[in-house]
Amino acid sequence: MKYYPLDICYTDRYSGPMNNTDNRTVIKQAALRLFAHKGYDGVGVQEIVQKCRLTKPTLYHYFGSKSGLFGAVLEEEFARFFGVMGKAFSYEHDIVQTLQTIAVNYLHFAENNGDFMTLQISMSFNPKETAGSDISAPFIEKFYKGLESLFEEAAGDHGNMKNRQTAYSISFIGILNAYYILSRRNGELISNETVLLAVHQFMHGIFS
Repeated sequence: MKYYPLDICYTDRYSGPMNNTDNRTVIKQAALRLFAHKGYDGVGVQEIVQKCRLTKPTLYHYFGSKSGLFGAVLEEEFARFFGVMGKAFSYEHDIVQTLQTIAVNYLHFAENNGDFMTLQISMSFNPKETAGSDISAPFIEKFYKGLESLFEEAAGDHGNMKNRQTAYSISFIGILNAYYILSRRNGELISNETVLLAVHQFMHGIFS
C-alpha cells in the first residue's frame, strides 16, 4: 500500500509472523484464524488443539476455557490495534487531515492483519445474545468511543457536527470496512486515491 504525501506515519509494532513459537502463542495464533473464519460459536476446543497438534489439557492450562482463550486473543490483538489507532484519534483541529490519518492507519493495519480484521468486523455486527459477545463488546465499544470522542471534539470547530458523533463513527468505519472488504475480495491493495475518495465522500456528507 502506498502512503500519502502528507504528514502521516503508520507505525505498527507487528508486521509479520511472530517469532515466539511457545505453546501459548501457537494456540492463540490458531484460535485467531479459526475464530475469524468460523466465528466463536463455530469453533470447538478440539478443533483448535488439533490444528495446533496439542492437547486439550495444554489449552486449559494456559487459558482455562474456550472463552478464556477468546478473551486472551482479543486482548492481545486489540492492544496492537489500539496502539496504532490511538495516535490516529488525536484531533489537531483539522478534521480532514485527522480522518485521512485514521483511514491510512486503519486500512494498512487491516491489510496486514486480515484475520483480526475479519473477526473485528464480524463481532461488530453480532447481536448481544451471541455467544462470546459479552467478551468482545468492551473492545468494540472502546474502539467506537474513541471515534465518537474525536467527532465530539471536532464539533467545537464545526457546529453542524454537534450531537452526531455516534452516527458519524458508525458511518465512517462502515465506509472504510466496505473498501477493505471489496479490496480483499478482489485481491487488490487499496490505493491512496481510493482512501482519499472515501474520506472526501464522508466529509461531503458532513459539510453539504
